[in-house]
Amino acid sequence: MATANGKMIRASLRKNLLYAATALCLLMAVIFIVNSAVSGTSVPGVFIALAVLFVVAAAMTFVRAKRMNKMILLYRQYISIMNQYPDGRIDELAKHTAKSEAETMENLTYMINQNWFVNAFINRDTQCLVITRTNPENNINADKNEYISCTCPACGGVSKVLRGKSSKCDFCGGTIHG
Repeated sequence: MATANGKMIRASLRKNLLYAATALCLLMAVIFIVNSAVSGTSVPGVFIALAVLFVVAAAMTFVRAKRMNKMILLYRQYISIMNQYPDGRIDELAKHTAKSEAETMENLTYMINQNWFVNAFINRDTQCLVITRTNPENNINADKNEYISCTCPACGGVSKVLRGKSSKCDFCGGTIHG
C-alpha cells in the first residue's frame, strides 16, 4: 500500500500544481489587460492574443485539476467501500458512489492505469475489482498474513494493515498500527 500512498501524494501534488498554474495564467491575463488600461494606450493585438491564450490555458488546467480532485475523492470512497465489502463487486462500488457501473469501470480502469490500485485488475467475468496482495521484497504471497482494517488516528481514513505491523495511512501518510 505504500506505493499507492506515494502515487496518491503525487496525484494530489499534481492537482495543486494545476490549480497554481490556473491562478498564474489568470493573473497574467489580468496583468496584460490592466497594464493596457492604466497606460491608456490601445492594446496591441499581441497582448490581446496572449491574454486570450492565458485565459484558455487557465480554463484547461482548471478543468484538469477538478477532474483529478474528483478522482482522488472517488479513490478514497472506493477504498472505504472495499473495506466494508472486500469482494470488490463493481455493482456495490457503483451503488455506494451513485455512479453507473460503466462509469465505475471507467474510473477504476483509470486508477489501475495510474497505479493507484497496486497489483489490481478488473475481472470482467465476475465484474469485480481484484487486488492481489504479494510481497515484492521476496515474492512471497502475503495472503498467508492477516490484513485488518485500521482507522488512522490523524485523518480518520481506513486502511488495511498486516496484523501486528505498522504502515503508512493511504490518505495522509500518518502511521497506523495493525
